Amino acid sequence: MRIAGKVFPKLSVRIKSEGALIGMDAQLLPITFVDVLHCLESSGLLLAKKGFMPTRVVPEITTDTRKLEDGDLFIAYRGVQFDAHVRVPELSRQHPNTVFIIEDERCFQLMGEDQPFLLVKDSREAWSYVAALRYGNPHEKLKMIGVTGTNGKTSTVWFVRQILKALGQPSMTIGTIGVFCGDEMLPATHTTPDPDELFKSFATALARGITYVAMEVSSHAIVQRRIGPIRFDAVAFTSFSRDHLDFHATMKEYFAAKWELFTRYRKKDAPAFVSITIRDHIPHSKLKLSSYGPAQSKQEGDHGYFYSITESRLDHTHLDVTADTKIAWDFPFGGDFVMDNFTAALALVQGLGETGEFSGAQIKPVPGRFEPVEAAQSRGIAVIVDYAHTPDALEKTLAKLKE
Repeated sequence: MRIAGKVFPKLSVRIKSEGALIGMDAQLLPITFVDVLHCLESSGLLLAKKGFMPTRVVPEITTDTRKLEDGDLFIAYRGVQFDAHVRVPELSRQHPNTVFIIEDERCFQLMGEDQPFLLVKDSREAWSYVAALRYGNPHEKLKMIGVTGTNGKTSTVWFVRQILKALGQPSMTIGTIGVFCGDEMLPATHTTPDPDELFKSFATALARGITYVAMEVSSHAIVQRRIGPIRFDAVAFTSFSRDHLDFHATMKEYFAAKWELFTRYRKKDAPAFVSITIRDHIPHSKLKLSSYGPAQSKQEGDHGYFYSITESRLDHTHLDVTADTKIAWDFPFGGDFVMDNFTAALALVQGLGETGEFSGAQIKPVPGRFEPVEAAQSRGIAVIVDYAHTPDALEKTLAKLKE
């Protein structure tokens, strides 16, 4: 999904009020081609190699055939619409000093021995590992929070940022409505950015003294291995319903992709929270999971964070959340399903040890998610902005409006 401002230009105005666009602070490390080789070997991605690996510094890394210059590192992968491997023979003749990372075994076999070629299990994953190396593996020095789900990712990540801010902890958040570093907004293009942009953002966060990074993790990014070496310190699964079947063959395949956030990309024993709405989809395993959701849906044996809403209007919500203790908040905005996402965010933050107190007045509503238009409210008219785009999200939004 493209971020707001690309698809929804008007929404970008609201988002930018939260922070000004800035330049990047990340510093590139001078890595050599030998460093790249060792990185791919140690990650278990390298299958075979040809040619002599130069010891010089990598001048540039690219996946774009149009930007390739002689001597660069070129990473070829099978895209949705274009397979760069079809250009590799031609590119290798045009750029004899270029080193190639490829994932197509037939292409690898066709190439000669006089130029370096690295055959890997997955080119996108290799790209992610190399990008991380180039920025000094910044994710290893940050507290990483990953959120997946059909709906609710954006709101949950937003509320993680709002809660941490209320607790005096600046954070970086990455997702549909952009990349925020503290109160400043960075340029971005996708829900889960491509590796170069992603690890550049992490390095920027680290350079600015940020400790926490919360990001939406889309099923596309998981399948395409864009998050590569990241292992999250806390994860959440917000919801699951029909979506992206143009990319995933079946709903089973779609769920399996998202579930990898818990099985492949989560640190051992890291806090993991799942919405009670997806309990029937969860496979039997030994994973230690906690639940969250409405208190009335809690079943025997459930443990985690459970909420109840005792008052709900467009401009006010009273929320009670019970985990080890009961805590109450009054928010200056409405949306029952938004409270579900707030509860997930609270669980993630407290799961990482940030248990300080804050008020509901310190929490701002999510841009474009059941968001009241203040100018209309002042005239006694209820106007709501919501970018719900899946059947499940639309149904919940319309049901709440009918109330």
